[in-house]
Amino acid sequence: MELLEAIKGRRAVRDYTGEDVADAKLRELIDAAIHAPSAMNQQPWSFVIVKNQALLAEISGKAKAYLLDASLGTYLSVFAICSAIRSSISSITRRC
Repeated sequence: MELLEAIKGRRAVRDYTGEDVADAKLRELIDAAIHAPSAMNQQPWSFVIVKNQALLAEISGKAKAYLLDASLGTYLSVFAICSAIRSSISSITRRC
């Protein structure tokens, strides 16, 4: 497969089979992942394989909740900054 074909043909897959992935395949995937470049070659990754479905669902739910909370905080911060800038501009314009 050519690089551009792989990039353009990429897609997110969220429909998984219930089939277990062999440990050898997991090791192969992790080995490939650790060979990816990283900023300043810091290689900041850690890998944890979770096979327990209940634990995986719990981790997934908590991660989603955290990301939603973090995103909301970012949006509120940006909104506050934009509001402060708009206020300052209005104040300056009225004085001119």
